[in-house]
Amino acid sequence: MADLRAYLGSRCPSCKNDILQQEPTSNRMPGPDRAWCPSCHASMTVDQLAAKPTSASLFKKIFSKPQRT
Repeated sequence: MADLRAYLGSRCPSCKNDILQQEPTSNRMPGPDRAWCPSCHASMTVDQLAAKPTSASLFKKIFSKPQRT
């Protein structure tokens, strides 16, 4: 199962203008983890993000091991 942290910092699949952040909440009992775009205010779950093709997030590019060919 994919983790939300893998998508945070990548471009929004809806508008491509801003990066995805964790959805802000003021609820004491939060629901499922969601990514949120501050530009278009789209909110997506991990399953929705996994269904859409996106490029690797900035954090994944920085901290991942290089691919050996």
